[in-house]
Amino acid sequence: LDGPDYQVQAIKAGDVLIADRVLLKNISWNDTQDALRPEQTETQDTQKALNPGKMRLPTCEEYDLLATTAKEDNDTMHWSYMYSWCQDEDQDSMLKRAVRGYLSARYWNGDNATNRNVHVGFRPAFEVLHPDPLTPDGTIITVGTLYMDGKPVRVSKDPTKDGTVPDYIPGASLEMREALD
Repeated sequence: LDGPDYQVQAIKAGDVLIADRVLLKNISWNDTQDALRPEQTETQDTQKALNPGKMRLPTCEEYDLLATTAKEDNDTMHWSYMYSWCQDEDQDSMLKRAVRGYLSARYWNGDNATNRNVHVGFRPAFEVLHPDPLTPDGTIITVGTLYMDGKPVRVSKDPTKDGTVPDYIPGASLEMREALD
């Protein structure tokens, strides 16, 4: 396995780190909730600056802070032609959830929580256990390697709907582990 191809990069935005790109496509909002549900216990290895058990979807407020921090630059936060699921409900329908990006960094739309397609993906947020006040917003940090059902997931170099973003395997569990070297 080639380490850099499996290292997830995240951007510091306030008290969270948010992946700089979608890591999986063809994943519904419901899938993200089910895949992240298994509680991960903390071990000595995970008690560093980041707690992988806190991987989740960003809120729209956090996503907007990411857009501000990245100056809405697609080369930094990779929003073009790919929506990212957020935690928030669509104001018009309780069956829909917020998706962000695609047409612009701040574009907001709603998608059915059960929908899987190549346009919408999983961009995780990570809560920082002990944020370093000296680390400025916008700092890019390697947070680890994403594993789907125990296998490392390659990070796409072309994170768009027609790019090389891996597909989610329905029913698979997701976890973040220490970055592969």
